[in-house]
Amino acid sequence: MKSRYIDITVPVFPGMQTWPGDPRVQFSEGPVARIEFGAHTGTHVDAPKHYLPHGRSVEQLDLNALCGPCEVLDVSGMDCDAMSLALERCHRPRVLLKRAGGSDGATLSPEAAAIVTGKGICLIGTESMSIEALDGDGSIHKSLLEHGIVILETVTLRYVEPGDYDLFALPLPLVGLDGAPCRAVLRTLA
Repeated sequence: MKSRYIDITVPVFPGMQTWPGDPRVQFSEGPVARIEFGAHTGTHVDAPKHYLPHGRSVEQLDLNALCGPCEVLDVSGMDCDAMSLALERCHRPRVLLKRAGGSDGATLSPEAAAIVTGKGICLIGTESMSIEALDGDGSIHKSLLEHGIVILETVTLRYVEPGDYDLFALPLPLVGLDGAPCRAVLRTLA
């Protein structure tokens, strides 16, 4: 069987939903098209600088963390304990959390984040706009980023079966910024 690629990037377009307080997406046409939106719009990567003042910025991220073996984990209907148990069983260094049936992606509880930081995972991703709940205090982001875990947010896994893949999630190298949009793609294993 031949490998195939699955684009898990959310398209960026004017009027799309953005994080509360972030700039609206705007495109303008002319001799050269102009785009305007926040660095954490659509499918994007959070760099350590997002929550750690002296953390690495997005262009300093290790490409090895952003590309390689990945597990898509279906956490639909799981409570915090069940999700923690599922994360304990993960066997890949990159994990994408899928929550079937809706656009409200999975977020991590403090217990689940502790499992991720203790497993040697180098990247965690979610369909949600944030890896932690909207009313979170940033502690989950801080914990993951302090442990060198890259955060990939706002992917679309609707048509992706749970299982093992190769992930390629390459953010734009926006010098000095705390995050950047990226094109995220899964490759099926032959």
